[in-house]
Amino acid sequence: MTSEVSQANTKFILEAIEKLRSCVRVNNLSSWQCLEADLPLADDFSLWSLAQLNAKGHIGWVLGQNVLWLVQKLVIPQDLQGYPLQGLSLRLSLVWWADSAQVYVNGKLVLEGDLFDSSPRVLLSDAVTPGDEFIIALRLVSPGHCDGALVKSLLIYESTDENRPDPGFVADELAVMQRFLETFEPQRLEDLAGSVAGIDWEETNRPSGSPVPQTPAETLR
Repeated sequence: MTSEVSQANTKFILEAIEKLRSCVRVNNLSSWQCLEADLPLADDFSLWSLAQLNAKGHIGWVLGQNVLWLVQKLVIPQDLQGYPLQGLSLRLSLVWWADSAQVYVNGKLVLEGDLFDSSPRVLLSDAVTPGDEFIIALRLVSPGHCDGALVKSLLIYESTDENRPDPGFVADELAVMQRFLETFEPQRLEDLAGSVAGIDWEETNRPSGSPVPQTPAETLR
């Protein structure tokens, strides 16, 4: 049986993981504008409507090879939760249920997929600058036998400097370590929680700083 102490440590670690991820990841699923029509990609999106999420939290549309266009404009902010974004790479992580899919960036077709190639990470920039703008458009065709859906849409900023891990990288490592200890060595969760408690969140938000002084694995050696 998991002790109350272990449960408290797990909750504390998971909260820190989510806080770290929020510094470099944005769920933009609810930001898409939509148009259900088999038309060419246009420059004027003023008549498009905000896509609504269904009961599953997805953007859905009807079966039968019907076309759904989705579009949104991205403007790179200075920071997320105080963490500076200058120089980070940016990818758009998508998951769809569509018979065919096309991804356009600033009017250029950059990727195609289907029911079996349905979870790409589209590179938008090798190194962003605050104020950069991107027009992202998706052309999705529903399967003939069931409704289509855009299941996931997530913006992910990542460091390209191996000497300066971004908060998302640290969060992923923490998640792996937390799961391992919870399963095999729950008595050591307190040690991991202690390491997490040592994160200098002010240092995280400095352009030259690292999210934590050392990775979680190093603190437990």
